[in-house]
Amino acid sequence: MTDVTERTEVQRTFEWQARHDLLTGLATRQELERRLQALLDSGALREAQHALLLIEVAHLGLINEACGHATGDALLQQFGQDLLGWARPNDVLSRVCGNQFALLLHNCDTALAQEVAAELIGNARANAFTWEGREFHLSLAAGIVALQPEHSAARLLSLA
Repeated sequence: MTDVTERTEVQRTFEWQARHDLLTGLATRQELERRLQALLDSGALREAQHALLLIEVAHLGLINEACGHATGDALLQQFGQDLLGWARPNDVLSRVCGNQFALLLHNCDTALAQEVAAELIGNARANAFTWEGREFHLSLAAGIVALQPEHSAARLLSLA
Protein backbone atom coordinates (compact mmCIF):
# COMPACT_ATOMS: atom_id res chain seq x y z
CA MET A 1 0.00 0.00 0.00
CA THR A 2 1.03 3.57 -0.71
CA ASP A 3 -0.23 6.67 1.05
CA VAL A 4 -1.25 9.15 -1.65
CA THR A 5 -2.76 11.72 0.70
CA GLU A 6 -0.05 14.32 0.12
CA ARG A 7 -0.08 13.82 -3.66
CA THR A 8 -3.88 14.12 -3.70
CA GLU A 9 -3.75 17.36 -1.68
CA VAL A 10 -1.11 18.82 -4.00
CA GLN A 11 -3.23 17.91 -7.03
CA ARG A 12 -6.31 19.53 -5.45
CA THR A 13 -4.29 22.67 -4.73
CA PHE A 14 -3.08 22.85 -8.34
CA GLU A 15 -6.60 22.31 -9.66
CA TRP A 16 -7.96 25.04 -7.39
CA GLN A 17 -5.18 27.45 -8.42
CA ALA A 18 -5.87 26.77 -12.10
CA ARG A 19 -9.50 27.83 -11.65
CA HIS A 20 -9.13 30.69 -9.17
CA ASP A 21 -7.43 34.06 -9.24
CA LEU A 22 -4.62 33.99 -6.70
CA LEU A 23 -5.19 37.59 -5.54
CA THR A 24 -8.95 37.48 -4.96
CA GLY A 25 -9.80 33.79 -4.77
CA LEU A 26 -12.53 34.33 -7.37
CA ALA A 27 -12.90 32.28 -10.54
CA THR A 28 -10.40 33.07 -13.30
CA ARG A 29 -11.36 34.32 -16.75
CA GLN A 30 -10.66 30.85 -18.13
CA GLU A 31 -12.98 29.27 -15.57
CA LEU A 32 -15.70 31.81 -16.35
CA GLU A 33 -15.32 31.14 -20.08
CA ARG A 34 -15.52 27.39 -19.41
CA ARG A 35 -18.73 27.83 -17.41
CA LEU A 36 -20.19 30.23 -19.98
CA GLN A 37 -19.46 27.80 -22.80
CA ALA A 38 -20.96 24.91 -20.82
CA LEU A 39 -24.12 26.97 -20.30
CA LEU A 40 -24.25 27.85 -24.00
CA ASP A 41 -23.71 24.21 -25.02
CA SER A 42 -26.28 22.85 -22.56
CA GLY A 43 -29.28 24.34 -24.35
CA ALA A 44 -30.25 26.15 -21.14
CA LEU A 45 -30.83 29.34 -23.13
CA ARG A 46 -34.04 27.82 -24.52
CA GLU A 47 -35.42 27.46 -21.00
CA ALA A 48 -34.36 30.74 -19.37
CA GLN A 49 -32.55 33.99 -19.98
CA HIS A 50 -29.10 34.57 -18.60
CA ALA A 51 -26.88 37.66 -18.64
CA LEU A 52 -23.26 38.58 -18.25
CA LEU A 53 -22.29 41.67 -16.26
CA LEU A 54 -18.80 43.12 -16.64
CA ILE A 55 -17.65 45.55 -13.94
CA GLU A 56 -14.55 47.69 -14.19
CA VAL A 57 -12.95 49.48 -11.27
CA ALA A 58 -12.00 52.87 -12.72
CA HIS A 59 -8.82 54.73 -11.81
CA LEU A 60 -7.06 51.74 -10.25
CA GLY A 61 -3.86 52.83 -11.99
CA LEU A 62 -3.99 56.17 -10.20
CA ILE A 63 -4.33 54.43 -6.85
CA ASN A 64 -1.40 52.14 -7.70
CA GLU A 65 0.74 55.13 -8.69
CA ALA A 66 -0.18 57.30 -5.71
CA CYS A 67 -0.27 54.67 -2.97
CA GLY A 68 1.54 51.63 -4.34
CA HIS A 69 0.47 48.29 -5.74
CA ALA A 70 -0.10 46.83 -2.27
CA THR A 71 -2.95 49.32 -1.85
CA GLY A 72 -4.40 48.49 -5.26
CA ASP A 73 -4.15 44.77 -4.55
CA ALA A 74 -5.86 45.18 -1.18
CA LEU A 75 -8.60 47.23 -2.83
CA LEU A 76 -9.17 44.50 -5.45
CA GLN A 77 -9.25 41.82 -2.76
CA GLN A 78 -11.77 43.75 -0.69
CA PHE A 79 -13.92 44.66 -3.69
CA GLY A 80 -13.93 41.03 -4.86
CA GLN A 81 -15.09 39.88 -1.43
CA ASP A 82 -17.72 42.62 -1.33
CA LEU A 83 -19.01 41.56 -4.76
CA LEU A 84 -19.14 37.96 -3.59
CA GLY A 85 -21.27 39.03 -0.64
CA TRP A 86 -23.56 41.14 -2.81
CA ALA A 87 -23.99 38.59 -5.62
CA ARG A 88 -26.84 36.13 -5.77
CA PRO A 89 -25.95 32.61 -4.54
CA ASN A 90 -26.16 30.83 -7.93
CA ASP A 91 -24.24 33.41 -9.94
CA VAL A 92 -20.60 33.00 -10.94
CA LEU A 93 -18.19 35.79 -10.01
CA SER A 94 -14.84 36.09 -11.72
CA ARG A 95 -11.88 38.43 -11.87
CA VAL A 96 -11.31 38.48 -15.60
CA CYS A 97 -8.23 40.70 -15.60
CA GLY A 98 -6.51 43.47 -13.63
CA ASN A 99 -9.38 45.75 -12.68
CA GLN A 100 -12.28 43.89 -14.32
CA PHE A 101 -14.76 41.52 -12.72
CA ALA A 102 -17.54 39.55 -14.39
CA LEU A 103 -20.73 38.15 -12.98
CA LEU A 104 -22.60 35.40 -14.82
CA LEU A 105 -26.21 35.98 -13.86
CA HIS A 106 -28.30 32.80 -14.09
CA ASN A 107 -32.03 33.09 -14.80
CA CYS A 108 -31.73 36.81 -15.32
CA ASP A 109 -33.04 38.96 -18.17
CA THR A 110 -31.35 42.24 -19.09
CA ALA A 111 -33.83 44.34 -17.09
CA LEU A 112 -33.02 42.41 -13.92
CA ALA A 113 -29.32 42.50 -14.82
CA GLN A 114 -29.53 46.30 -14.94
CA GLU A 115 -31.10 46.30 -11.47
CA VAL A 116 -28.34 44.00 -10.18
CA ALA A 117 -25.67 46.26 -11.72
CA ALA A 118 -27.24 49.39 -10.20
CA GLU A 119 -27.40 47.73 -6.80
CA LEU A 120 -23.76 46.59 -6.97
CA ILE A 121 -22.60 50.05 -8.03
CA GLY A 122 -24.68 51.64 -5.26
CA ASN A 123 -23.23 49.25 -2.68
CA ALA A 124 -19.69 50.02 -3.85
CA ARG A 125 -20.30 53.77 -3.62
CA ALA A 126 -21.76 53.43 -0.13
CA ASN A 127 -18.83 51.34 1.14
CA ALA A 128 -15.56 53.25 0.94
CA PHE A 129 -12.29 51.32 0.92
CA THR A 130 -9.95 52.36 3.72
CA TRP A 131 -6.21 51.74 3.61
CA GLU A 132 -3.71 53.12 6.13
CA GLY A 133 -6.08 55.85 7.21
CA ARG A 134 -6.99 56.92 3.67
CA GLU A 135 -10.48 56.51 2.29
CA PHE A 136 -11.14 55.62 -1.34
CA HIS A 137 -14.53 55.85 -3.01
CA LEU A 138 -14.75 53.52 -5.98
CA SER A 139 -15.86 54.58 -9.42
CA LEU A 140 -17.23 51.69 -11.45
CA ALA A 141 -18.30 51.12 -15.03
CA ALA A 142 -20.55 48.23 -16.00
CA GLY A 143 -21.59 46.53 -19.21
CA ILE A 144 -24.33 43.95 -19.68
CA VAL A 145 -25.01 41.45 -22.42
CA ALA A 146 -27.77 38.84 -22.70
CA LEU A 147 -26.43 35.38 -23.45
CA GLN A 148 -27.12 34.36 -27.03
CA PRO A 149 -26.44 30.83 -28.33
CA GLU A 150 -24.74 32.13 -31.48
CA HIS A 151 -21.93 33.78 -29.48
CA SER A 152 -18.93 32.13 -27.92
CA ALA A 153 -17.96 32.74 -24.32
CA ALA A 154 -15.06 34.97 -25.42
CA ARG A 155 -17.36 36.98 -27.71
CA LEU A 156 -19.87 37.51 -24.88
CA LEU A 157 -17.12 38.89 -22.63
CA SER A 158 -16.07 41.20 -25.43
CA LEU A 159 -19.63 42.41 -25.97
CA ALA A 160 -20.15 43.07 -22.26
